[in-house]
Amino acid sequence: MNAIGVIEDAIKSRFNAAQAAGALGYHPDLRTYAGEFSADIGRAVQRWPTLLIVYAGASLTKEARATFAMRHSFGVICMARSLRNEEEGRRGDGAEPGSYQLIADTLALISGLVVSGEDGKPVCTPLIPRAVRPLLNDRPDAQLLSVYAVDFDTELGHQMLPSAGDLGNFDVLHANWDIPAFGNVSTDLPADDTADATNHIVINPAAPEAPPEEETENEND
Repeated sequence: MNAIGVIEDAIKSRFNAAQAAGALGYHPDLRTYAGEFSADIGRAVQRWPTLLIVYAGASLTKEARATFAMRHSFGVICMARSLRNEEEGRRGDGAEPGSYQLIADTLALISGLVVSGEDGKPVCTPLIPRAVRPLLNDRPDAQLLSVYAVDFDTELGHQMLPSAGDLGNFDVLHANWDIPAFGNVSTDLPADDTADATNHIVINPAAPEAPPEEETENEND
């Protein structure tokens, strides 16, 4: 999976783990952003409180010949409501948490989060909080919504694809073939010892260490 998706999933998992452990004291509707603000938000959001995870873009921080780094931004949109007044939407009413509580819990859970890949190594720098921003305080459908975004930054390293000038000369084509029934050929290449057939075509006769054979087949075929 792409690193951005891995980070997004890690943020979600952090909230899910806290909820499963009873650390939050409430059960938010937790999901990724799906254009709720471009629709009627009072109807697009059905459960309260709601936490929406959104990827907010990136900016270049370092650049080298073959690599570069970017600061990637992620947001957690904290959405609370009150059926009575503006203050309860922000502070909560005892039954539902307000947006202030959602902000505090988001900062506590996500700040410093280390995201690891399948190999157990970090895929990015720890997430650091950058800003808390008000997005909406309004009354759609007679319910007062209090919505804030909590922004986090992390840095990711990226590898540039080689340009045509970096590929070198195309001197030799060496191909290992897996002929039906499939599965007997090693997936580690070159696989000359297990291949059903092997092509070795010398395009540039001056290329070093070019074997004399142009095509070989296993004795078992």
